[in-house]
Amino acid sequence: MQQPHAAPGTPLRTGSAVSPPAAAAPPDRPARAFSSLALLATAALLCLAAILNGQPFLYPDTTVYVNRAETGIGKVLGADRIKPWMVQPSAAAGPAASAAGAPAENDRNVSLAGRSVYYGALLYGAHAAGSLWLAVAAQALCVAGMLYLLIVRLWGFGRRHLLAAGAILTLLTPLATFTGLLMPDLFAGLTVLCSGVLFSYWNRLRRWERIGVAALLLFSIAAHTSHLALAASMLIFVLGCRLLRLGPRAPWPALVLMGACVLGGVAAEWGFNQAMKLASGAPPVRLPHTMAHLVWMGPGTAYLRQNCPQAGYVACDYVANLPTHWDDFLFSDEPSKGAFWLADAQGKRRMAEEQTAFVLDVLRFDPVGVARGMGADVLEQLASFRVDVGHLGPGDLQNLFAGRLPADVLADLSRSRAARGDHFDDWLTGATYAVVAGSLVLLAWRRRRSPAPSRPPGFSAFALVVVMGVLANAVICAVFAAPLDRFQSRVIWLVPLLGAAVLLQLATSRKADR
Repeated sequence: MQQPHAAPGTPLRTGSAVSPPAAAAPPDRPARAFSSLALLATAALLCLAAILNGQPFLYPDTTVYVNRAETGIGKVLGADRIKPWMVQPSAAAGPAASAAGAPAENDRNVSLAGRSVYYGALLYGAHAAGSLWLAVAAQALCVAGMLYLLIVRLWGFGRRHLLAAGAILTLLTPLATFTGLLMPDLFAGLTVLCSGVLFSYWNRLRRWERIGVAALLLFSIAAHTSHLALAASMLIFVLGCRLLRLGPRAPWPALVLMGACVLGGVAAEWGFNQAMKLASGAPPVRLPHTMAHLVWMGPGTAYLRQNCPQAGYVACDYVANLPTHWDDFLFSDEPSKGAFWLADAQGKRRMAEEQTAFVLDVLRFDPVGVARGMGADVLEQLASFRVDVGHLGPGDLQNLFAGRLPADVLADLSRSRAARGDHFDDWLTGATYAVVAGSLVLLAWRRRRSPAPSRPPGFSAFALVVVMGVLANAVICAVFAAPLDRFQSRVIWLVPLLGAAVLLQLATSRKADR
């Protein structure tokens, strides 16, 4: 039963921990029904972008996730007992797809790491059940459930406030676009959100809520390697705050559970690598993103030009192509641009294995240049969250998806707004920048002008953890890959969520005053 609104922002704290609310009678049946309707309505709002598009948003990597899960499930159950992704699988688009960062899954007998079989199982399960829309619905319910837990249960607002916040996030941020995108990007934001809830509201969560949030967090971490790094960085930050007695002091059980989720993500990654090694005789190859980034940034190119061929790196064979954009270094099949994609299977594996040594050599060669370049890229990533996943360019349908999608999915894609060029990315980008800027101003003003009781319970600690997660996402993506709008736009909706909390508090406070 939700908290009364006589004083919705009154914090319930004793010492450093948030005290649990007083025992209340369980909600009656009509209240539960209204809560369920509000939850479903919020989930429906989050599906709006995909509905307007006419189909879930697809990315070239989407097919890789599905194919990987299909292969794994087929080996367990038998390929003849499962529904195939494509009845007549044809050759993947291969190098033509590399412009969007989606190389063929098995090129010259090399399997690429970084494409989670666990997220692929969600997509393949939806396909096997009859429609990819089921994956969109599942993602929408995950987000709506977390928003309900946070806004209604923990912050004490009403169900209509949940719908208002859902409408703001749907219409003015990329959240609905990423909810409708069949890629694991949505779960980066959920990694931050689940971590913030566990750290800031542990003492107010019921046992089943802790289990549910932890399960969603574990899946989010397993959905992509970058989410594992994101969760680990947040754990280190909050653990440091606890040990140094600074900032949010999460209870030890919350830290232990978070650590267990991080270890679970490591185990999931290790288990997948071992399974691939047993199946193919060799572990999957991880793309040398950081090597490509250093080459594109400049210090890596300067090091190779000065030290090749004595350095002995495979990249020395392609020094004539440098400098080249990081995307071309990894994926281009043009002899004058590429590197990784042009190498044979053994060369690809060696290049991936040499990445750590190469990074250390470049750091010793030009530490100032690397630090300056990485710092600039982190700042660029923080400000780069243009929405760019809701449209296809000329030729993308044929070059990136033909031969990689079932016939009915490809036909739906060709009729979608994304394929017709009738997309809303530009408008949504402008709205996102505006609402993020407004939210930051509102949060700064509210922090200076309002006393703690006028904010939702535990809001300050939660906001600090969430903002740290958004910053950590920018650092991880910019340093270990390279600045890309999609990397930051996948989590930037968390900032307007914090702004919406302040707006809701202002609205309820004024109503209470009247």
